[in-house]
Amino acid sequence: MVFFVEKDYFPLFQADLAETAIREKQARLAQAFPYFLEGQRKVGANPFFSLPVEFPKAADAGPYLNPRLSWQGEDGGVLPARMDSLEISEDLIQELKTWGAKWIYHGDDVDLSGFSFDWLKELGQFRYWDLDGYASNLQSGPVTVASLLRAPMPANLMILRHWAVLRMLKALQSKAGFDEALSEIRHLAALAYSTENTVGAVVALQLLKVEGEGTILFQKINPTFQPSNPSFSSDDISAAMGLIVTFPNFLRPLAAPEMGKRLVSEARLGICAALFEAAAQELPRRALIRAVRPDAYVVLEDALRGQSGCRLSFVRQLWADGALDEQFLSSGQALVPQIGQEKLEKDYAMRSLLSLQKYLFRIPAFRRWVGRMVLAQEEIDLRRLPGLPSPAPAGK
Repeated sequence: MVFFVEKDYFPLFQADLAETAIREKQARLAQAFPYFLEGQRKVGANPFFSLPVEFPKAADAGPYLNPRLSWQGEDGGVLPARMDSLEISEDLIQELKTWGAKWIYHGDDVDLSGFSFDWLKELGQFRYWDLDGYASNLQSGPVTVASLLRAPMPANLMILRHWAVLRMLKALQSKAGFDEALSEIRHLAALAYSTENTVGAVVALQLLKVEGEGTILFQKINPTFQPSNPSFSSDDISAAMGLIVTFPNFLRPLAAPEMGKRLVSEARLGICAALFEAAAQELPRRALIRAVRPDAYVVLEDALRGQSGCRLSFVRQLWADGALDEQFLSSGQALVPQIGQEKLEKDYAMRSLLSLQKYLFRIPAFRRWVGRMVLAQEEIDLRRLPGLPSPAPAGK
C-alpha cells in the first residue's frame, strides 16, 4: 500500500534513499557547526546576551505588557488589548514601514502630541518578560493537541519597533533626552529578548538596530554626545540574527549529540529561544522519531532540564507529558508540522490518508517507517549563518 504518493515523499520510503538524504543533511550540519561556534564566540560574548540567574515574579514585565498587546487567539482571530493598548494606527505603521531606516530624515513629519511614552519608563522596574502565563490564561480548557497547534501568541510584537522609532523621533523633536531615549529602547530590547522565543529575539535585534540608528543621528546633532550603552554594529546585529534563526537546527535529531552538548555548554546567544523552538517543533513528531532513534532527544532533554538560565516553564511541562505523544498519533496530527496545516486543509486525499494512518501508527514497524521519512524530509536552513560559504553550483 502506498501512503504518500507525491514524488517528494514516496522515494524516501525506500530505506537506502532515506538514509542517504539523512546523511547529506548531517554532513551539512557538521560543516556548518564550526561557523556557528565562531559566531557565538564573536557576537554572543556581548553582555546583552547574558542569561539571568533568577526570575522573581515582581521583576516580570508580563503582567504590565501582555494586556497592552493584541493576541492571536485559539480560533485564529485577534484578541484586542485589554488595557492602555500599544496599538498604532495602520496609516502610521505603513508610513513607518515605508521610511525603514530612513526614519532619521523624518523628524518633523509625525505629530507626536497624542503619544505617551511613560510606559517605556515604567518598564525600567522589570528584568524579564514572560509570555507563557498570559497565553495559558487565554486558552480555554485543558491543554490538548488542538490547543497546542493554536496556542495564543502576541499578534504583532513588531509594533515595539515602531514605538522605538517614535521614541527616537520624540527625542529628536525636543532636541533633548537622547541618552534617556536610547536607554529605554535598549531595555525594551532586553525584555523582548527575554521572552525566550525566536520572534521576541528577532524583535530585540530590530530594536537594537533602531538604537544604533538613533545613536548615529544624535551624534550628528551633538558630536560630543556619548551614549551610556555602546550600540551594536549592523554587522553584529546581522550575525546575531543568523545565529538565532539557525540555532534550533543543532538541537534537533539530525545533529550529532556532541554538537548539542557543546552548544548547551558554550553557546548563550539565543539558547533559550532555540530550546523553545526545537522542543515545540519536535513535540508533535517525537514518538515517530524515537521509533527510529530512541536516543534522538537526549541532548534536548538534558538541556531542558539543566539550563537554569531559561525559564521555559510551559514547554518543559509539555515535554514531560508523555501522554501527548499518543494524542498526536491518535488524532492524526503527528505529521501536520511536516506536511503543513494549509496543505492538509486543502488536500482531501492527504486528510483521508492521515485519518487512516492514525490507526497504522499503532504498529511499531509503521512508526519506524514513517519516522525515517520524517527525518529524511527534515528542513535544514543554514543560509543566514554568518561566515558559512555558499554551496557550490551544481556540476562544479
